[in-house]
Amino acid sequence: MKLTSRRSALVLAAGMPAIIRARVAQSPPKDIDLLQLGEQFDVLAAHLDHAIEHRLPVDWVHLEELSRVEAEILQMPALSMEGFYTKARVACWATLGDFERREQADAYERMARSIIRDLIRLHRPDLEQLGALRKLVES
Repeated sequence: MKLTSRRSALVLAAGMPAIIRARVAQSPPKDIDLLQLGEQFDVLAAHLDHAIEHRLPVDWVHLEELSRVEAEILQMPALSMEGFYTKARVACWATLGDFERREQADAYERMARSIIRDLIRLHRPDLEQLGALRKLVES
């Protein structure tokens, strides 16, 4: 019967974080379905943005598909930060990246906008477009 020395136990303990990180990296993301829906949403939204920007006709089937994917994302719980980033990205697109305070917003909406803004600023700050809604209304 071989006993483990204190030194080998310390070496093993010191290496555990690296072993755990390697296992986590090899395991599939918790939110794989949500992330895939997020990618689908991004493609559909980019197509719609392109059509609007170039004044092309928008197909109702495309809008229905975008709404279906958005509804699925809304119903699916986020289980990781990547999942929360996905949901924040969808909300960001819906507001044109504009998280300015609204005069009539209640505490619930102000907090939701704040959380989404924080997630966007952490993950994709390039998506934030302050004043975009005001500019759209003015034009």
